[in-house]
Parts: sequence; C-alpha cells; structure tokens
Amino acid sequence: MPDDLEERIANNDFGDADTVTTRELREKLSEIVGRCAYGGDRFVIKRHGKPLAAVVPIEDMFIAQAAEDQHDAAEYKRALESGELDKTRPWTDIKAELGL
Repeated sequence: MPDDLEERIANNDFGDADTVTTRELREKLSEIVGRCAYGGDRFVIKRHGKPLAAVVPIEDMFIAQAAEDQHDAAEYKRALESGELDKTRPWTDIKAELGL
C-alpha cells in the first residue's frame, strides 16, 4: 500500500481512472465492463461522493494481488525474524481457555 493512500482518497486522486456513481454503474454496467476488459480503462465507483470500490481490468487485479502477497510475505519474514511468531499459542489451547 502506498504511504499516501488516505491522502489520495481524500483528494480524489485516482490517477487515470474515471469515476462513476452507483447509479451510472447500474445503467452502464455492460459498457463499463467492456471498456475495462478491452480498453484497459479503470473506474472508481462513488456513492454520495465517496469512493467505494473500483472496476479494473483483470490484469490490474492480479497485479494488486501479487503486491499484497509480497507485502504479506515481507511482514511474515519481519515477524519471524523479530521473534514475534514465537509468542503464538495453539488454537486448541485458546479454544479450551474460552470454553469452546
């Protein structure tokens, strides 16, 4: 995640993505999906002026997932090296403690 993510959202800085309202999305879903799939366009969906979600080409979704996987792997490595993971407890112990 970029460090300035909250600032980008607050400033409606969505790069080259177009914005559509939820109403526009309902009315033009087929067109929007086609523009994403075949034209590489990106859309930010807003409701009451606030960004909710995005419609992006499938390649963008895979790139985002790969970036998240790399972030998760780095966080795991950091936790492992710091000894943080040594403080974990087996799920069976936690369940017994909670009476589950």
